[in-house]
Amino acid sequence: MLVIDQNIHLLPWSRETGPSINVPPATNYTATNVPLGSGKALLVTNYSTQANGADLVTCKRPLYAGLTGVTLPYLRLRCKMFISSIDMLNLGRLETDTKVCLQSAPNSSTPIANVANGSTQLNRSTGFWQIDGDPPGWKNTAFKPVLPADQWFDYYHDLYMNQPGPTGIASFTVRGVGFGAQRYQTAAPDPQNVPLQTTNWQQVCAVQLQLMVLKAGTVNVAYDQMDLVWSDQPIS
Repeated sequence: MLVIDQNIHLLPWSRETGPSINVPPATNYTATNVPLGSGKALLVTNYSTQANGADLVTCKRPLYAGLTGVTLPYLRLRCKMFISSIDMLNLGRLETDTKVCLQSAPNSSTPIANVANGSTQLNRSTGFWQIDGDPPGWKNTAFKPVLPADQWFDYYHDLYMNQPGPTGIASFTVRGVGFGAQRYQTAAPDPQNVPLQTTNWQQVCAVQLQLMVLKAGTVNVAYDQMDLVWSDQPIS
C-alpha cells in the first residue's frame, strides 16, 4: 500500500534560525517558487556574510490516519534537484531531512521519545553522505556521491520506523539515498535501529532543507516534484 503526499515544494515553507539550527546563522535565507522545472520549482537561497552560515526552511505535514508509521512504517522523500556549477563552488553542506514526530508530547515541559530523525546531509568538505546516530549527531556512511551539476537529477532518501511489538515504534533507520544514478543502502557499521529522539513536539512530519555556504556569499538549490511516499513495504 502506498500513500503519496504530493507537491510538497508548492506548499508554504517557513524559515527557522538560531543557535540550535546553525552557528553562524544566514544573513538571508529564503524559499520561493520560481518558473523552473515542471512549472514552479522551489528555489532555496542562502546569503551569508560569514563562512559556514546557514539556516533552514521547513514544511510541516500532518500525519493522517494510518500514516503514523505503525501501519505505514516506510517513508521516502523524493524530488528532483538542480544545482548550477557556480552554486556548486560555494555549497558546503546539502541537508535534506524528514523528521517524523509519531506521538505528541503531553506538554512543552514533558518531552517524550517520539521523533524518528531522518536527517541526512552531504558534507562536501569531507565528501561523505551523513546520517543521524545515537547519541544524536552526524555520522559518516561509506558513501561519497558526486553531485551532478547544471542538470535536474533525481533525489530520494528512505526512512524506516521500527515497530518491535505492542509498545509501538521504538527506533528508526535511515535506509538509503539516491543522487541521480548513484544509490546507496545503509548497512553496518552505519547507524541502524537508532532510538527515537526525545522532544516536546506535537505529532507532525517536518521536511527540512538546509544549505550551508563554504565562504561568505550565496548558494542556490532548486527542488521540484517533491513528494512524501508512505508505504507498508520497502520502497524500491
